[in-house]
Amino acid sequence: MTLSRFSWKIIPLLIFCCFTHFFALAQKSLLFTPVSLDDLSAFKPVAGNWKISGDVTADRSKDQTLQVSSGKGVLVNLPDSKNKDNIFAGFEHGNIELELDFMMAKGSNSGIYLQGRYEVQLFDSWGVTNSRSSDCAAIYGRWDEKRPDGQKSYEGHPPRVNVSRAPGLWQTMKIVFQAPVFNAQGKKTKNARFIKVIHNGVVVHENVELTGPTQSAAFQVEKPFGPLMLQGDHGPVAFRNIRYKRYDQPAVQLNNLAYKYYEGKFNNQADFIQLTAKKSGKVEEKAQLVESPNNFALQLNGTFQAPSSGEYLFEIKCMGGATLSIDGKPVISYDGFHYPEEWASGQTNLQAGSHEMTINYFRSQYPWLRSMLSMYVEGPGVVRQPVALPTSLPDPEYIEPILVNTPETRMVRSFIWDNNHKRTNCISVGEPGGIHYTVDLNQGSLFQVWKGGFLDATDMWHDRGEPQIVKPVGSTLIMSGEPALAMLASNNAVWPDSVKETDNFQFKGYSVDARNRPTFRYTMNGLNIQDQTLPDDNNRMLNRQIQVKSNGQDTKNLWCLVASGSKISQLPDGAYSINDKMYYLEVETGGEKPVIRKSKNREELLIPVRLKDNQASVKYRIIW
Repeated sequence: MTLSRFSWKIIPLLIFCCFTHFFALAQKSLLFTPVSLDDLSAFKPVAGNWKISGDVTADRSKDQTLQVSSGKGVLVNLPDSKNKDNIFAGFEHGNIELELDFMMAKGSNSGIYLQGRYEVQLFDSWGVTNSRSSDCAAIYGRWDEKRPDGQKSYEGHPPRVNVSRAPGLWQTMKIVFQAPVFNAQGKKTKNARFIKVIHNGVVVHENVELTGPTQSAAFQVEKPFGPLMLQGDHGPVAFRNIRYKRYDQPAVQLNNLAYKYYEGKFNNQADFIQLTAKKSGKVEEKAQLVESPNNFALQLNGTFQAPSSGEYLFEIKCMGGATLSIDGKPVISYDGFHYPEEWASGQTNLQAGSHEMTINYFRSQYPWLRSMLSMYVEGPGVVRQPVALPTSLPDPEYIEPILVNTPETRMVRSFIWDNNHKRTNCISVGEPGGIHYTVDLNQGSLFQVWKGGFLDATDMWHDRGEPQIVKPVGSTLIMSGEPALAMLASNNAVWPDSVKETDNFQFKGYSVDARNRPTFRYTMNGLNIQDQTLPDDNNRMLNRQIQVKSNGQDTKNLWCLVASGSKISQLPDGAYSINDKMYYLEVETGGEKPVIRKSKNREELLIPVRLKDNQASVKYRIIW
């Protein structure tokens, strides 16, 4: 709908109306409420299997084993024959958005129970190829003893894809849950739903309806509220960074909406605010507010009803410019011209009740582009939602994703986004077993690795493919992306962010083996480099080998950067945990001892490359 036929219907929203849509669109967010893990006071009293720890490590060779160290910040379950209670949070919830990190011991089993009734399964499912409703991130089934054998468990939902990480690594879970709804007589009128479940960054469930509590629920009777429960009777598990938002408030409203319409070339609010409006009045349904496709300003004034007191976040997207003020206080100033792919946001503290709201929208460029204006709000207990409906933003055009699958090993050359810039000379290699990686050919670096689907090439192959980028379809680990090899003047020299001109670094192409797996070739200051990365037979890890050959050049200061992160530790079994247990590395040194050092506000794992008979090799495994 264009603004020339713009109609504002002042209709209160149901709180979770189109919730999935709002959740997907959110650009910024109000802060979550953290669950304190300084002690156990945030939880109801429990048996001795639950403890607060400063750190936790899994023994990768033994089932059901976690070792803990003193401190705070990690909630750990270490059950035994006498102590194996579940643990309940001290708060109850209805609609909720929950985030947490968790760590599984080898062979262990646990679960996250929303309202103590509806379980998202936690399990050591590392390497499982065909997920079931008992695997990690599944929505566990219900149970009925009266059903025939083999059918007692029902309505279980396996995850779309298994992105579980190895035992002892931290994993992430995000859950958006809609509580069941009951009428005044206590009769259930809507079932509970998992609106979205995101495991290690990948959506594994959307809009899954639950007809009742899942198996092993703490409560069989459904109610509007209940406590968060973490399962403690099945095996060792650890949690950290538990945080949530409860959405227990009604929708916002914008009432008594009036408008003023101006014509002229306006780039900001000051250009027209003192002028006489060409027309004004109340906003009626199907009212035509705007008469020109360009060079106009529209002011909207109304009464905003805040359901609760606290911090509110407002977001605007538009074709043109806009401002927002509440009770005369500026909240968003978005002067100039902007495209609707951009967002402007502002926060303000409001008391529950009525507030005067003014929205100014103006544009003076590109008359062939349709006018668009939309505003969203999130508040304390208030789910993100449009301030008023309908907005003038068109429904997004559905574009069928162009997915690159891997029935055999495949390579795709493309640009890759790296934060706010593009890496412009990359090759992504996909394997039939669902384990993939990207190399930056300009740096000779391993940039990212992931499991799951291979690539979404829509932004490269649809229409003009203007961005020329591809995106991994799976759970991704971003590696350092810096040159794998560098000559360091000293052991304390800073690792280079990119290759230097003096390195004379050049990509020399690649060769492929009988299975189409590439070996990349480079030269650097006369050194010949071969770089190959292969999956193991079980598609659980990647094996990387970098071979260096010289023609007699001095290489005593040559080093290989194999990993970097916030924290790197060597484990008792000789492997290394990287970036505070995000993945493991096993290094085959050939006699050269790896070095952990601090540099550039991070830790780095380096291996000296010492040539014998003018050649050397660095081998290591990436396990996640």
